[in-house]
Amino acid sequence: MNMLCVQINLNKSKTAHDLLQQFAYEKNFDVLLASEPNERKTENSWIRDVKKNAALKIRGNNVISGKEVGEGFVYGITKEIVFYSCYISPNCTDEDFQNFLTNLGQSINSHPKGSKIVVGGDFNSASPEWGSLKLNKRGSLLSEWTGANDLILLNDGKSPTFERGEQRSFIDLTFCSQSLKDQISNWHVLSDVESLSDHKYIVYEVLHPRNKSPREDTNKIFNNVSFCQKMTLRELKKHFAQNKQDINETELQDILIKVCQKSTKNTNPKRKPNYWWNDEIANARRACIKSRRVYTRAKNPQVRSRLHEAYKKARKDLQIEITKSKAEAWRKLCQEVDENPWGLGYKIVTDKLKKKREILPETVVSSALDLLFPTRSNNFLDESFTEEELYFPPITEAEIYRVASRINVDKTPGPDSITGGAVKGFFKHYPQTFLKLVNRLFESGVFRKSWKIAKIVLIYKRNDLLNKSDSFRPICLLSTIGKAFEDIINFRLQEDIEKNHILSENQYGFRKKNLQSWQSRKQLRLLDLK
Repeated sequence: MNMLCVQINLNKSKTAHDLLQQFAYEKNFDVLLASEPNERKTENSWIRDVKKNAALKIRGNNVISGKEVGEGFVYGITKEIVFYSCYISPNCTDEDFQNFLTNLGQSINSHPKGSKIVVGGDFNSASPEWGSLKLNKRGSLLSEWTGANDLILLNDGKSPTFERGEQRSFIDLTFCSQSLKDQISNWHVLSDVESLSDHKYIVYEVLHPRNKSPREDTNKIFNNVSFCQKMTLRELKKHFAQNKQDINETELQDILIKVCQKSTKNTNPKRKPNYWWNDEIANARRACIKSRRVYTRAKNPQVRSRLHEAYKKARKDLQIEITKSKAEAWRKLCQEVDENPWGLGYKIVTDKLKKKREILPETVVSSALDLLFPTRSNNFLDESFTEEELYFPPITEAEIYRVASRINVDKTPGPDSITGGAVKGFFKHYPQTFLKLVNRLFESGVFRKSWKIAKIVLIYKRNDLLNKSDSFRPICLLSTIGKAFEDIINFRLQEDIEKNHILSENQYGFRKKNLQSWQSRKQLRLLDLK
């Protein structure tokens, strides 16, 4: 899946930061790189550098797999791509600038060779290489540093990234590593979009590499069950129309996987607009953009001066509208909290407190899996059995329907992505075919290896340390077809256990009989003893 990125210097402005958040929602950006962000606005869900002059935010379902905070720079890793956000003040000395580049270079070189890296930020340096009319000492140092660290400049030098009155410059820069150059697309400066900052939005896209598998089905949803079952029926009819009277487990699995792929659709994670955004702000932003466009295109100095004042007024009006709307929305939220404590106010607060998902270190995952799923010998049956003892009566159609009724169509599928709806569709239209398949497998004594493979999700236990292997509990997502086979065996085992009274009468859990009545009889028995 491609990632859309935006970078900008926000001049520590609250309203510029608010507008960036709204712009990110509208355009569905995945990565935000901010120089001079507003400190209060980046307290939650942002990664900030030591001096809080550079910040990075990774949005949506993109998981942070690593991060580092330095002085003047910060990085976050998602989908094996390292994103750096940087800022260096124009007031620092050349020596400080050189030290900043040295520290940034050491951080970049700490990643494995061939790593895919993006570096973006306000470097406050000038060079004709990225569009400036002159070359200063900083520009020379930065050019040398870029070559030494094997980075490629993405700026085209056509549009200035900073404008204040008649002053224009190209100080916001974007670099990428050689290994990523073919994946960066459509780098451009949004000159006609109002940012409420002296700097302009820089937008680019990081394309998904061709040699990687597509994103997992975390962002897929299944269409309704009836549609899935209709698709199953159609594919099975195609199979049997090819002069095939039977179906084996491999063919069944392939058909159901094909059905589930066809009956899914990709979805973007739901991203909510800012609670304070309204039509008045949208109109003020449009007026501001229009005023700026007219001002920048004017040639006559007198007309240009007048239009500049009109643009400054429109920009001020936009800032006032945002501030006013936020104050009014906050007042309404406070009133709503008294009436409904679980409403929008609660959702906003919990969303602010929510931490971004981070990928666990491989060592922690490995030790957790070893603890939760210890390996055992396959030779756990020491006894030998006669053929009569091993006889397994054929499965009946009634058992098939009982298993089908227990399949939950809303449950998440296993590694094969076959849903309960697809399996239920097969049961519904071809019960006899499935019955033959089941009995054939039980006669052969084979349980497919793919049905034993689980997709494991580790759930973090609160108040435990993340680096402890026993701080997690697992959820195992298994094949739906495999679980159907297990249910048949489970029913048989339960019937045999109850029929032959194998379990103790004091065993209440996991019993078919009414637990409450069993416990009541136990209590009465204890009272009789007294």
